[in-house]
Amino acid sequence: MAEIRIAVDQNHELNQIKNVVAHQVTTGARTTLGGTLTSAETGLFVMDVTDKNLYVWDGTAWVNATQVINSPMQIKGEIDASANPAFPATPAVGDVWIVTVAGTIGGETVEVGDQLVYSTSGWFIIQSNLVDASTTVKGYIRIATQAEVNAGTDNATAVTPLTLQTKLDLDRAKVYKTAIATLTANTPLTITHNLNLGNAQDYTYKLSDATGTIRVADVAVSVNSFTIETNKTYTGLRIVVQGL
Repeated sequence: MAEIRIAVDQNHELNQIKNVVAHQVTTGARTTLGGTLTSAETGLFVMDVTDKNLYVWDGTAWVNATQVINSPMQIKGEIDASANPAFPATPAVGDVWIVTVAGTIGGETVEVGDQLVYSTSGWFIIQSNLVDASTTVKGYIRIATQAEVNAGTDNATAVTPLTLQTKLDLDRAKVYKTAIATLTANTPLTITHNLNLGNAQDYTYKLSDATGTIRVADVAVSVNSFTIETNKTYTGLRIVVQGL
């Protein structure tokens, strides 16, 4: 095809340019052309005859101008998702449907107020009324504070690897172990564990010798100590205290 090359800008003084056909290329040719362009060619446009779309070079990539120009978002209607319908048939780019009854659409869970939007890449869902997450419903969830993780009573916040590890480290820190050379009969022995318990009684322990566990009487003294006592003398003992 014959052509005239113009190497200067043209000022048409606001007059129309009529019957102009955009440069026509295949998708492959457009891709190849894009590999040669820079920001200096920003604004260059071509017509892709493969996918029938007009593209504009934005300085780094091709932008589909057809979708921007010809496909504004348009509300098409409302949709009841209670019976798990399919996505609307034969949609056009920019079509929007509003969910009025919760359920599933095309297998995707939707809530009242959600929007179904059709683009060149297919359907996507815009959630407009996110709710708190639960074991059965997707939604928002707040990250638990370290204090909440340590307390272990909140069932509506999320634990992170860091807060979990910190909690585990704290639990491991609430263990006291020591050897007891002699536990004299009828003589209270103070076990100072220094676990700084929430309450003086919040502990359990295991006292043992080489033959097994020994049960004795105990009395809480403070959040950091308690006493044990037996009516028989024992030697070679070991005690493990766990704070609760």
